[in-house]
Amino acid sequence: MSRQCPDQDELYALALGDVGQPERDAVTAHLAVCEGCRAEYAAIADAADHVLAAAPAVAPPAGFSSRVLAAMAAAGGAGPAARPSHPSDWSAPDVGPARPEVLRAEQERGPDAARATTAHHGRTARGATPARPGSRRGGHHDGTGPTFRSRRRQWPALLTAALAGVLLGVAGTAVLTQLTAEEPPPAAAPAETAEPARSAGIALVKDDGTAVGSVSETWFDGQPVLVVVVTDGPPGALYECWLVGSDGTRESVGRWSLDEYGAEATWIVPVPEGRLDRLELVAASGRVWSTASL
Repeated sequence: MSRQCPDQDELYALALGDVGQPERDAVTAHLAVCEGCRAEYAAIADAADHVLAAAPAVAPPAGFSSRVLAAMAAAGGAGPAARPSHPSDWSAPDVGPARPEVLRAEQERGPDAARATTAHHGRTARGATPARPGSRRGGHHDGTGPTFRSRRRQWPALLTAALAGVLLGVAGTAVLTQLTAEEPPPAAAPAETAEPARSAGIALVKDDGTAVGSVSETWFDGQPVLVVVVTDGPPGALYECWLVGSDGTRESVGRWSLDEYGAEATWIVPVPEGRLDRLELVAASGRVWSTASL
């Protein structure tokens, strides 16, 4: 047997999710068979969607409210903002069910209800905004605490107050933007000394001119280094790396061996102070195997 049509308070409570399980099921079942109540609920739900979608998702910075109110008072002589006359008007509704449960209940009641659901979607889709993650819609009421019957006639006031808060936030943002624009820009920080760009690879060649790898100049942890890459060497060979300065001084910077199963290897060599002339890879026999002119 169909229940009596719910009043507007019950429809507001269902739209905002502030209704217990028994009442929610009863109102949902009624909306599935009553076109008039379903149309009124669709209008209320659409209005709630617009207000919730416009609510800011990020808290304003410290001091935002005082700066905005002071600027608005100075610009237009506005007095302090009016506060709600009743403390309960400041409270937000408890989390509750998302309205898709209403639509699912309609579909379970048969083809006629499903067609009514399609018509309901057609009326509410225009301009509607889906609930955001973390919004107050989409949760579950545990049945404890006040239900919609303890807040009769407060839902229109809550929606109106929420919309007014959004409009105040938009106006405050505009004023804050103007105040920020009047402040001088901060002084630019001194530019850090840029590190030299990495050089293109210098060919590592044997005496007969055959290229066997490359040497590149770059930076690592703020220090200049050489990246030595061998691409065509005898497997298992052992080489000592020497850096030769422009004054003829020589410095050994490492000793490595190629993999016995391959002929490729990469080594990183720190660069000493002074101007370099070349890099040499010397075989275990003491013979220079390859050279890169730096």
